[in-house]
This record gives sequence, structure tokens and C-alpha cells, in this order.
Amino acid sequence: MATQHSMSAGQDAASRFRAPQDGLWTVQQIRNLLMDLGDRTAQFRFLVRDRAGQFTASFDALLTDAGIAAVKIPPEALARTPSQSGSC
Repeated sequence: MATQHSMSAGQDAASRFRAPQDGLWTVQQIRNLLMDLGDRTAQFRFLVRDRAGQFTASFDALLTDAGIAAVKIPPEALARTPSQSGSC
């Protein structure tokens, strides 16, 4: 049985960085990640992401070119996510 790998990109992961998180910055970050992964990129089939504005069509196109499908979480999933304080 083959092992499937996935990645997750979202507001929580991006918030660790201090740089402005606009579309251009996010596209550059995915370029950097794909270059760092090199041949290991083929091990990933999906990248699960939220629907934030910094994830542009260019971001998704880079993933598609690398053979990775960008999966957007449903909008209603955010409404069911507990707040960062730990309460619903």
C-alpha cells in the first residue's frame, strides 16, 4: 500500500512569519517550498488550504504544475473551528 502525503497551508502556518502576507509573498513561498522539496515533491498529492486572499490563482497554478492539487477547505468549516482562545 502506498503512503499518501499531504501538506497544509493556512492562516495559522502563515502567521508565524513577519513578512507581509500578500499574494506575491505567498507565491514566492510556494516556489521556495517546491524548490526545497526537489524530487520529494512527487510524494505529495494535495495541499489543503483556507480561502484567504493571499492564496491566488498563481499559487494554485504552481502547485498544479508540480502535480499537487490545492484543496480549499469549505467556508462553513471555518465557522465550526474553535477560536484561538480554545472556546467555540
